[in-house]
Amino acid sequence: MIARFVELEAAFKATAAVLGKDLPILTLEEWALLQQLLLVLKPFDDVVAAMSAVKYVTGGSVIALTRCLIKICEKLLADHLSPLSEESLVSPAATVAVTIDGLITRLGNVEKSGTFSVCTFLDPRYKLSGFGDKQEAGRAKKRVQDMVQTLIAEKFPSHQPPHPITCEPLPSTSKGVSPWSILSEIVASDRPQQRIGTALCKAIHEVDLYLENDMLEVHKPDGSWNCPLDW
Repeated sequence: MIARFVELEAAFKATAAVLGKDLPILTLEEWALLQQLLLVLKPFDDVVAAMSAVKYVTGGSVIALTRCLIKICEKLLADHLSPLSEESLVSPAATVAVTIDGLITRLGNVEKSGTFSVCTFLDPRYKLSGFGDKQEAGRAKKRVQDMVQTLIAEKFPSHQPPHPITCEPLPSTSKGVSPWSILSEIVASDRPQQRIGTALCKAIHEVDLYLENDMLEVHKPDGSWNCPLDW
């Protein structure tokens, strides 16, 4: 609504003058206040609009967007808000300060959330870059390693690689040769030697390979939100 008011400022002033009635009139300072409040609130509206456009919001965006909003408020507080008169009842700077305090109070510990931290780490748009606290990023990586280690240990209880493919002698009967025996022989001939190691070593290797892969862009070339659920 504030955006609409600011957009129609000239129309409001012209209409009030034509009607010639005793209507409440906004002062120049109040119009300036609305413009600055619009600067404060627009980033939040942009985030809400972007998240609303996605059918299912991914948990991996929570930490990154929280950091984004806090940084925007800090930048506005430092560079973009002009001081109003001391008589003004509402201060844009005070509004931003309260907003930052609210974000930190309600979402300051969001990186400590096991669910959101793992989602952020596993989101190829963010990985470790989504975290502001490097210690929490390390803890998220350790959580994922533990999960991968558990999966490997469950699949290979002895911590050994799967049994190698063995080729039985090809039958020389009149019934012919099985194509599956030929396939097994072909695969086994060029099969690389399986890595020997514990479930923990394998888990660390898998997580490191994931981190070495290129990160994906947050937005598509057309500017729309690049949601992992679309991949």
